[in-house]
Amino acid sequence: MKIYQDKISNYKNNDLSFWLIIILLASMMFSLFILQAALIILLIAYLYKSIKDKKFYYFKTPIDNAFLVFIVVRVLSIIFSTNISLSLPSLNKEIIFYSTFFLFTHYLSKDEENNFVTMIKVLILAGAVASLYGTSKVLLGIVDRAESSTSGYSTLGMFLTVIYSITISLGKNKKYFSSRYLWFAVLIILLTGILFTYNRTHWGIVGIITLLVAITRCLLYTSPSPRDRTRSRMPSSA
Repeated sequence: MKIYQDKISNYKNNDLSFWLIIILLASMMFSLFILQAALIILLIAYLYKSIKDKKFYYFKTPIDNAFLVFIVVRVLSIIFSTNISLSLPSLNKEIIFYSTFFLFTHYLSKDEENNFVTMIKVLILAGAVASLYGTSKVLLGIVDRAESSTSGYSTLGMFLTVIYSITISLGKNKKYFSSRYLWFAVLIILLTGILFTYNRTHWGIVGIITLLVAITRCLLYTSPSPRDRTRSRMPSSA
């Protein structure tokens, strides 16, 4: 009976965590209060579970490598910037966005892949809406640089750059984009928002990420398949 009750409790906790993450992802660029409230609840729940079970929870996702590349490039851009003292504070503000990614992955498992797909879709949609919002304000002459409803151009540019790195790495995955046209349209929307932030650092990061993805895909296309390598090892008949 106790095992059955524990299972019910776990299901309820998982559902609550899932919806908190959805709220967190959807509100990133639109309400700092909602974002921080959801993040604090998730962080407390994570720490409690980790301490209770004496275990570090982490779930490997398809976009870990792309996200890691973005973080490395972002840190390098600050190290080699012309004025580190001005660039460093922006990194402190961005840590909250990095932590959200690694925080919500622990709530996922291989059995919850559909939930993860939903989360990424919500995140990409939030990025597209934020980009359209910021771009519209520039085109209407309201502001000089694209910004979100809760933050300035630098934070919006960073957020859109993260979403761009995720989106460009998922171009061939039908679970996220039903067609290549939709994927390409989302990329254009994100790039437009990044362009109108007029932040050269984010422009450079986008260029590097795009180049790395292009090189990786070219290498995958040109490298022989396992079947071809097997056939090449087979001795030819006389």
